[in-house]
Amino acid sequence: MRALLISFALFAWTCSALSQVTVYPKRIDYGAVVSGTDRVVDIIVENRKDTKDFLLRIEHSHELDVLYSAKEMLPDSSITIRIKLNPRNTGNFQEDLKLHFGSLPVPIIVPITADVQHLDPADNIPCPSFSQRAADCCPSNMFVIEVFDATDGKPIGKATVTISQLDKMVKKTETFPNGGVTQSLPIAYYSIQIEKKGYISQTRYSYINNRNNRFRFELERDPEQFEE
Repeated sequence: MRALLISFALFAWTCSALSQVTVYPKRIDYGAVVSGTDRVVDIIVENRKDTKDFLLRIEHSHELDVLYSAKEMLPDSSITIRIKLNPRNTGNFQEDLKLHFGSLPVPIIVPITADVQHLDPADNIPCPSFSQRAADCCPSNMFVIEVFDATDGKPIGKATVTISQLDKMVKKTETFPNGGVTQSLPIAYYSIQIEKKGYISQTRYSYINNRNNRFRFELERDPEQFEE
């Protein structure tokens, strides 16, 4: 009985600690990796505690190059971990990135997947530093969202588009009568939520950059709310 109570207490403490150190995104899917695919992704780690925490180490293979902005995480602050995929073979790539923190008894695991269709060893260079990245990438990126009716394919105007990062809303707008809307945002990982009365809402999580900048949504009608 005592052992069971100790195990339960340890489990509860682990869950509490994990909830106070969060990573975003929780997984990385590069999709199809072809010539010119951007293979650099940033992970944001938030320390929501009122005490310091530390990034102890990161476990990864030689096919991932990793940088971090800092190891010390002050209370209620964040650090950035930058990942670059340098594949050595074509085909499906799968790996669990393991992030070890001082406050956690187990690592936080970030699954990474990719469909490597093009291999260019000359492009397998080290992960760009944070200063290099800022110089190489424009500070913001234009992207297009298109919303259509999944039944008849017609565009949906006045659909609400909510864009969030780290569970915080950064932009809210509506689609035009043609179902589209263009926005500009810093290159990063976002959630995009589409809502319209009479339809079932959709949410998509994606890294938005100059190669991944067009998103098409097809909303299913809600039979209880839809009006012809």
